[in-house]
This record gives sequence, C-alpha cells and structure tokens, in this order.
Amino acid sequence: MQDSGDLASLMVDVATVIWGAPRKGATKTEIRFGEGRTVNPEKGTWFIHGASPGEGEGGGVLALIEREVKLKGKEAFSWLKDKGFHVEDRRAGAAGGGQRRDQPRDEGELGRKTVVSLWDYVDENGDLLFQTLRYQFKMPDGSWRLGKDGKVDKTYGQRRKARPEDNALDEWVYSVKGERLVPYRLPDIMEALADERPVFIVEGEKAADRLWEVGIPATTNPMGAGKWPEEFAPIFRNADLIILPDNDEPGRKHRDLVGSRLKDVAGRCRVLNLPGLPEKGDSWDWQEAGGTADALYRLVDMQARPWAPGLDPFRSRFGATTWADVFKPRKAYQWLIKGILPWREAILIYGAPQTGKSFETQNMALHIARGLPFHGRKVRKAGVVYCAFEGGKGFLNRQHAYAMEHGLGEADDINMVVLTRRADLFSSDVDCDALIEEIKHFATTFADGLGLVVLDTWSAATPGANENESGDVSKIRARVWKIMEHCQCTVLVVHHKPKNGGSPRGHGSLTGDFETTIDIDWKFAPKANPKAPEEKIYDVDKRPIRRAEVTKQREGEQGITWDFVLHQVQTGTDDDGDAITSCVVARPNEAPVEAGDPDAVKGVGTNEGEKLFLRALRRALLSSGERPDPALGLPIDVDLIVDYAKVKDEYAKLSPHDEADPKKRAEAIKKALQRARTSLTNKGVFCADNPFCWWTGKKVRGFSMNPPRPQPTEPTDDELDAEVPF
Repeated sequence: MQDSGDLASLMVDVATVIWGAPRKGATKTEIRFGEGRTVNPEKGTWFIHGASPGEGEGGGVLALIEREVKLKGKEAFSWLKDKGFHVEDRRAGAAGGGQRRDQPRDEGELGRKTVVSLWDYVDENGDLLFQTLRYQFKMPDGSWRLGKDGKVDKTYGQRRKARPEDNALDEWVYSVKGERLVPYRLPDIMEALADERPVFIVEGEKAADRLWEVGIPATTNPMGAGKWPEEFAPIFRNADLIILPDNDEPGRKHRDLVGSRLKDVAGRCRVLNLPGLPEKGDSWDWQEAGGTADALYRLVDMQARPWAPGLDPFRSRFGATTWADVFKPRKAYQWLIKGILPWREAILIYGAPQTGKSFETQNMALHIARGLPFHGRKVRKAGVVYCAFEGGKGFLNRQHAYAMEHGLGEADDINMVVLTRRADLFSSDVDCDALIEEIKHFATTFADGLGLVVLDTWSAATPGANENESGDVSKIRARVWKIMEHCQCTVLVVHHKPKNGGSPRGHGSLTGDFETTIDIDWKFAPKANPKAPEEKIYDVDKRPIRRAEVTKQREGEQGITWDFVLHQVQTGTDDDGDAITSCVVARPNEAPVEAGDPDAVKGVGTNEGEKLFLRALRRALLSSGERPDPALGLPIDVDLIVDYAKVKDEYAKLSPHDEADPKKRAEAIKKALQRARTSLTNKGVFCADNPFCWWTGKKVRGFSMNPPRPQPTEPTDDELDAEVPF
C-alpha cells in the first residue's frame, strides 16, 4: 500500500515510534532499523527483508501501522494523532489527510523528529497530568531542519502517562483527550493569586518560565494560541491579570479569546502591548532585548489598558477628527519643559558658531533626565537619548564636567544615554531604522520612560545632503518624524545658522514642520546708532552672556527668553600634565552689565506689579521659608524656599485692589499675580516647582536682595518689609 506524498513524509518518524531509533550509517535512500527493517525516506516506504533473497514485505505508513499496531483506516489515523502527528484523513468520505499542516518543509529534507524541550502540567498538588513537548527535526549531518522562513522547524504536541485501558505500545499516550486541562504552573499561580499578586498571561511555556526567572508570576495554556479553555475561568476569579500578546495576528486573536473568557470573573483584566517587539515577537524576546522586571511593572502602570472587545479598531493614519470629536474631553497640550519644549513633537534649536547651543541643549536634556525645574518652569521627568553625532567623544567630557559641577557620581541613576557614533539619516532608511531600534531598546531601561531624543547636529547626521535643496531637506525631515512617531517621544534637532544670520542655515522649508524653534545667540547691548557694530553684554565675571529665544511656538507663547553663560570646569589632566577642561551652563552672575562697562552692576528693572510680588515673596520667605531638601536638586545658592500658597496670601494682603465685590477683587488679584509671576520668571528673578518657589539670587534694580535668613522669632509686619525699599 503506497501513501500520498504528504503522508509518506511521516515515514521515518512513524517507523521511529514503532521500531525505535534507527541505526547509524543512514544513506539518502535507506535508513536501517535492524533485523532487516529499512525505510526509504525519499519514497516514504518501509521494507522488511525475507529469509530468501527477493522475499519480504513493505509499504507505506498505513501499511506499517496495520502490520505492527493492528489498526487500519480511521483507527490508524487516530493512532497517528495520539502520537502527536498532525494529519488529515484524505480517504474518500473521510475528514482529514496526511499533511502536517504546521510543518513547512522542502522535499527530501525530513530529518528525525526529536524532543528538545518538555513542560510538565501539574494539578494543585503538583502531580503530573500531562506534558507539552517541543519537537525539532535533526538532519543526518546533525543540523536542525529549517522551515521556509529560514528559522528552525519546530512543532508541538502533548502526551500523558498511559493507562491500562489504553493498550498502549509504550508508557505514553500522545494525546490529552479526556484529560483534565489546567493552566501552566498551576500551584505557583495559585500561590501568587492568594498573595494578591498580578499574574501575567503569555503565549507559550518558554515565555512564562522566563518571566518566573525574574520573579514575575506568569502562566499560559496548553496547545498554543486560540486554545484557552473556558474551564480555566474559576481559577482566576477576582484576580489581577495582565495579558501580554504576541506581536502577530494569532497573538492578537488569542488576546481577545483570553480576555473574553476572563473579563467577567477577574477582578481586573488588562492588556499590555510590549514596546519594540519584532514581528511575531513575545515577552521572551522583550526580556532578551534587556527588559527587566522593574521595567515591566512600570510599563503596566503607564501603558496597560483594560481589556475590551475590538481593542484594535480602525485607526486613521492621518489623524482624522470627526465633528463629534470636537466636543469630547481631551487632554491639555503636553510639555516636557512647560512653555518651551512640547511633548512628542519636533523641535529645532539653532545658533551661530560658538554660541553654546549644544551646551544649552545638553543642559535642557539633563534637566529633563533629572526632573529639575528649568528657569522656574515645570519639567516632566523622562529618559533621554542624546545622539552626539558632532564631537561624540568630547561630549563625554562635557558630561563629566556637568557631573563634577553638580556633585553627581556613578551612583546617581540619571536616565540619559549618549550615542557617540554618527548615523546617516540622508542616504537611506538603513541607519534610521537601526537608530530607532537602539532608541527603543534604551527606552525600556528608563525608569520614567523615554521623553527626548536629541540629534546633534543636523549636518553631522546628514552627510552628502545639500541643505539648500528642498528635496534633500524634505527627505531628512521625514526621517526625523519617523523617529518621533516610532519612538513616541520629543525629537530635538540642533542646527547651525550663519555667523551674521538670523535664520537657520539652509532651505527656507527647513523650519516649516517643526512645532517649536529656539534661537541661541549672543546677548547684545541696545544700539543708539543702528549702523554701530554689535557689542556683547557680559556678566560681573566678565563672561559673555548668551540668550535663548523661542522664535516659534505653535501652541504656546512666542518670544520667551532666558540667559546663560558658559562656566569652565577642569575634569582632569592629560599625559603631559596639562588641564583637560570643558564647560557647563550657568546663570549669569547676579546681574548683567552693559557692554563697555564690565564693572558696573545694574539689576533687573521691575514695574509696580512686579515690585508688589517681590514684597510678597520676601514676606513669605521670612515668615514661612525653609531650607530646601537636597533631593529637590536646586542650585546650591538657593537658601530658602516657600510654599507658593504663602506668597499668594501675602500678595492678597498687600494688594491695592479695593473692589467691593469679593469675587471681582479675587479675580483681579489672581490676574495681577499671574502677570507678575510670569514676567519675573522670564527675567530670571523668580523660580517655582509646585508647590515650592524661591528667589534665584538675581539682582533687582534699586534695592538689595540678599538671601533672607530664617528669623528666630515670628517677625512683625515692619520687619517683613525691612530692606525692601519700594
């Protein structure tokens, strides 16, 4: 009896189950099993040689089963399925046949079916119920057979211990029909549920075991995706469950099946799509890429969402908004640095040579990585990937200088990674895609998630591009946006402008799609004569002052400015004993001085509303000020901080607004207070980080603002107003 080609491909495996392992010395057309028994793997036939030459018997798979197992027809196919073979009975009128549907193979490449892994499924007491087995196919040369996708060919099956009534040929029955099905690692997850720990549901025993290795309770079901039994539901009553789906269509369908069968019994059932997974990737791949237990729990807190049917509805690729969407609640505009750097947008910082644009970009990035307020503006703490494409090795010296200046050491866990090798974002997508994958990897390591990617500089990242050609510029901008969208973060690009120019260097379309642009230049003295040359302004330490200005802000205030200087720091010495130095960003020392008069100190000018605010701040600091906690990371010259609510209270007492209507008076005070606060913040005199605020130490024209000290006794009103000559 000859079999079809599909069933014939099982010949070696079936003979191995029935006759045992073959002998050594196989050829392309003959595998010997001893006692005159051979198999031809090319034809898919067997033969048992008789006592006399030319005598014997043989046939195909079904004939061998009939001869040795005494089963034929439907029973033969049932026996094959019990042994773990995926077959279909293709006889006329039958449902099935001899194809192993999950085993793509090249003709003639059969190999020997070999168990490479097995997982025990046990009951509540730890007693074995059944096993899941992973098979691979070993070729005669010792290698594993590959599938059409180029990966190792594998398949799975289940088996249980044979019972007397099975009349089995060995100790195992390769089927779980009639057996009680349970989740993987049942005793372990029951213990985790009793301790009210969240349990993760994955696809596959290998992925579950890997999570347990780092102390994360996880389980799965036998027989793979789409096979979650309904009878599992009572085990997970009132449980906190997180489904981690595989990144493919079967994984998403399995996610929906599991969720639908657990939503009514679990106390909480959520779904987390792990970031950065390759196609067909799972939690095992995520851990292999560096994912940790802490990172997983942080992702659950930030990104897991309740399971619901149809979690993958149609999504517009182009941001479609219906009329009804206009009236739905929506989040306020999000910021990394409030009013300056928006969240998940593209930003361009540009400046003339030597103006310190990269130093100030590094300074802003570290404020974000550390979560410190920036010039009195609230900062969203997040991880930073800084691509130092221009002078990458020198950038590490800048980081060292920053650490020395701010008293930071190796033990300070700051979520910032610097990439020092250039990527080419112009020639093709190859480097861009590789950069995205690397950024995604580091995103999984950040305690607060990824917030900012810096590309420093545009020209260093685009070798060969003509920045004056709109086509080249458009191609590069598209890749910047690709990084932003795939990494779900703000992308900040550092760029040059001509020495005497006011706009970024290159084609006029370069700035078109950037949400925000920031110009960094020298701070120049006002000119009485328009034809006179520009004169830089210096601080009291005779350092030239730089000024940053927000020149474009699509969803905020344009024209915000702040000043800074560069302070030199020695980070070490070289082999010749010469100093190795770098610079860090610092505030100008107290107050700027006019060009040509570097020794004259002139403080910041203020209007009457701002003076009133400063009196209120002074009174609040003297009456309720306290020493700042070092954990706040404030500059070392900040002696006192105070709850901003105290400033508002003092301002209300001093306010000249005398409206009879209490509501109108309160509204007038609120508006005046906000105007003064914003103005003094922009002038660098006042800083706040909710709920605390403080005076920066910057001088104010017309009076001394020495840091006030706590008083030993409750101060009087006269004392509170002392030394404030308004």
